Amino acid sequence: MFFELLLQRLIDAMNAQVDVARHLMERILHELVRNSSDKKQTLATLVPLISSTEPPALQVVLCLVKLCLESCERGAPQETEFLLKQEVADGVLGALTRCLSHASSKVRKHAVDCLVVYHFATKEDNTIMNKYLSAALDDTRQRLVGIFIDRANMERHHIGLSS
Repeated sequence: MFFELLLQRLIDAMNAQVDVARHLMERILHELVRNSSDKKQTLATLVPLISSTEPPALQVVLCLVKLCLESCERGAPQETEFLLKQEVADGVLGALTRCLSHASSKVRKHAVDCLVVYHFATKEDNTIMNKYLSAALDDTRQRLVGIFIDRANMERHHIGLSS
């Protein structure tokens, strides 16, 4: 409850702040999300904000979703099983796919980045994500997301080989 309230208040306050204050608030939000012990609750708090927030705060919310999903990706498979549950996938993927139609190219880019990280956070179990994307997106947008996933996969593979 406290976490949810704090997150909401900081995001709401960002719109009225100048650049320095906004940057400090973003750093606080990043630390809150990064150090959150309950990733499922964190996503449950962030996802509704995607629909109710406008740029530039929307880009921050999408960055926080991406950060949370990256934390999930680093976790053990049993810690990320919740991402494969239909109700969680519907909420997260639904909010992200709606952002792919946003007027702002930055919002669309952040949404694609989140979808790519969601793919890896589910340990590349594509069953739910592919089913959802094929139902929610046209062929062009679906291919676009696939291209970004393939590119990220190649980059990860390349980094793994060069280490």
